[in-house]
Amino acid sequence: MRRPPLEFPYKGKLIGITSITGTGTQDYVPTSGTRSGIVYLTGAGAGGGGAATDGSGGGGSAGGTAIKYYASLATGAALDIGVGGTGGAAGANNGSTGVTSSFRSLVAEGGLAGAGGGSLTAAAGGQNSATQTTGGDVNLFGGDGEHGQSATNIFRSGHGGGSYWGGGAIGGLTNVGRNGLAFGGGGGGGGGAGAVAGGDGADGICVIYEYG
Repeated sequence: MRRPPLEFPYKGKLIGITSITGTGTQDYVPTSGTRSGIVYLTGAGAGGGGAATDGSGGGGSAGGTAIKYYASLATGAALDIGVGGTGGAAGANNGSTGVTSSFRSLVAEGGLAGAGGGSLTAAAGGQNSATQTTGGDVNLFGGDGEHGQSATNIFRSGHGGGSYWGGGAIGGLTNVGRNGLAFGGGGGGGGGAGAVAGGDGADGICVIYEYG
């Protein structure tokens, strides 16, 4: 989970690495002695689509990631960590969108939901825009969800999109789509001979490298 920081013009020594995974609005309190820092902010992944009998749902897309160096990080700031979107209920039901994460000037939108798959019909995976993140020195969009495909005796649900922190969830072969595991990863679509649900997207995260 802890990738090496990018090359930014920070000064001082690394005094702490803070990983914030609790969802919702909260306050970031820097470690004592922090003067500057690098923030990695990721939005939540979207849920995969559910599937009707003989259908395959689309995978949810991943949340985007914004990365920024702050020359001044000595004071705290409000932080929002997005919660993952829920998978679509059993049947041809869409998943839900992942919730946006934000910190100061950074905005990392959540992924877009996978579509529900009807009987013997294809279902679209969530597809992100290139402007999914704003405010960072580096703005990365999350991976798209894979489309679901189905035909007689063939059920291939869509995989969830991968985030900065890892791959998305696998789609259900003949069962419920898997929930996203990597932070911000999309949920897999459901698929099979019976009606099944899609998998949930993973919550977002904020990782801060603190320098004194």
